[in-house]
Amino acid sequence: MLLYLRVKNYRSFKEEQEISFVLNKDERSDKSRRFEVKTKLGTIRVLKNAMIYGANASGKSNILKALFQLSALILNPNQNDEQGLFSDSFASNKENTRFEVVFLKRESVFKYILEYNRNEVVFERLQQDEELIFERNYQEFVFSDINAQVNYLVATIRKTSLALFFAQNNNVKAARIAFSWFYDLQNPNSGNVFQKLRDDSNFKERVLYAMRFADFNIFDIEIEENLRPSLSFGMKIDMKEAKGAENFQQQLTMQNVTEIYLVHENNGKSFRILLQNESEGTQQYFNMILLLLGGNSMKDIVILNDEFDRSLHKKLTQSFVNLINSEKNNIQFISTTHDSSLMDILQKHQIYFVEKNSDGESEIYKLSEFDGIRKETKISPKYEAGLFGAIQEVNEAGLMGILEED
Repeated sequence: MLLYLRVKNYRSFKEEQEISFVLNKDERSDKSRRFEVKTKLGTIRVLKNAMIYGANASGKSNILKALFQLSALILNPNQNDEQGLFSDSFASNKENTRFEVVFLKRESVFKYILEYNRNEVVFERLQQDEELIFERNYQEFVFSDINAQVNYLVATIRKTSLALFFAQNNNVKAARIAFSWFYDLQNPNSGNVFQKLRDDSNFKERVLYAMRFADFNIFDIEIEENLRPSLSFGMKIDMKEAKGAENFQQQLTMQNVTEIYLVHENNGKSFRILLQNESEGTQQYFNMILLLLGGNSMKDIVILNDEFDRSLHKKLTQSFVNLINSEKNNIQFISTTHDSSLMDILQKHQIYFVEKNSDGESEIYKLSEFDGIRKETKISPKYEAGLFGAIQEVNEAGLMGILEED
């Protein structure tokens, strides 16, 4: 579960911004909408569901992208220092980017900090339940739990390599657990949900019920492993006579591909449609149900979804949010959205805003920071009226004039 994220100098976040999903002691929330986890640091109350609002280009998606970018840096190490580290700083400046993320995994609280630029890692630290696992300042390292046989390898960590990857690769237990959290963040269906659909009849039936309850007219799911042609552009094997561009040629190979078909019925006859050929709304809902049902059988799963309500009817999005906020749900779901109607089925601690100023810098704040917001308050009309900011401003009169000649 994600507790909080701090980010600085990444995309539209120039100055440090924080988003926290931990409820303070004085903040009230229905029991069904939160997790209560006992850790060495005490019991922590974490939101199950949070929705992030903002105008187009406000920077709300950059919150999720920051987490995915950090995960990519950890999971996909570069090959050499010349390749550098991927950097996406504010207005492409040369200052350091800094990520700080705190999360729950196996009832422990982990804190990971990474500060870097394109050329090198400046600072890195991993803590478990406030105990230091390792710390790095440029190329100076301190590891609290590493055996003598591995210690001499620390000097091999390059300036663009992450110590977290090194530590988990050398069997440092806390680093392995932290690494697995970032892996699950990028791969929430790492439990091979497609295989589960094929082999677990109970799981498949629950997915089918979810589709039928949403009136998608789907009566079965078929999964096939098929060989499909794939074109690649590679080097010729025989290079004796090849010169210049002739060294390369298009090659046809066959790849094993998992394909999902949704089976429909019409006038007593069945027909099936490849999932990729279904409507965007059907694909979106089907994938979300797989994430939800697949993730509920695992622990500490966080699902990040950018504008999950796209292509879905308002009734479907509301029903899905109610499902996420139900007592039996075990996953944490964080998403951006433009659907203000969802505000009226959320509690104030679950609603966040992102707004961009005239200099192009994004700021994060939450609804609970505003006074006078009670449980019975109708939120959506106030938001649409602009009382909380983070709303699209449109000069409609000017827009209507663009088709005029003068």
